[in-house]
Amino acid sequence: MSVSSQSYTFEPHPHHPLFTTVKRYWKSDSPNLNDSSALTLVLTHGTGFHKEQWEPMIDELYLLLDSTGGYLKIREIWSIDAPNHGDAGVLNENLLVTDNDVCMYAYTLTELSLNLSQFFLAAWDEYGRAIHTFLTSLGPAIDVDFNARRLVGIGHSVGATCL
Repeated sequence: MSVSSQSYTFEPHPHHPLFTTVKRYWKSDSPNLNDSSALTLVLTHGTGFHKEQWEPMIDELYLLLDSTGGYLKIREIWSIDAPNHGDAGVLNENLLVTDNDVCMYAYTLTELSLNLSQFFLAAWDEYGRAIHTFLTSLGPAIDVDFNARRLVGIGHSVGATCL
């Protein structure tokens, strides 16, 4: 059976004042969906990418798991957009502004060189905060308690740093 997916958007709230967008992937015929010993993967992307960058790897991983007879048990996979990338970047466009009115994800090279340290500290600090907030609180649109899951974080580039 093919991999199913569902996208979620979390509204800003006091602990994280930005939109967070995530995507869940699973196989509905998997015997591991309710297995508390199975792993839940959390994927984060690098600069310039978005949560869907992982989809070819997710498809290949599930094919590999199907061919190995359950050697590794995956319950489900979650991928999270940085607040200034992908769907979250679009939703947060008017919220992601520095003191100089330079949007954190849409900038010119000159603006970037003038605000480099401020840009990266703010952008990636917020990604780490988005990941933490998502994994430690039950949002209104999701009924998963990640505290009860066996989590494995996998990040690409700065996404690994933010984990």
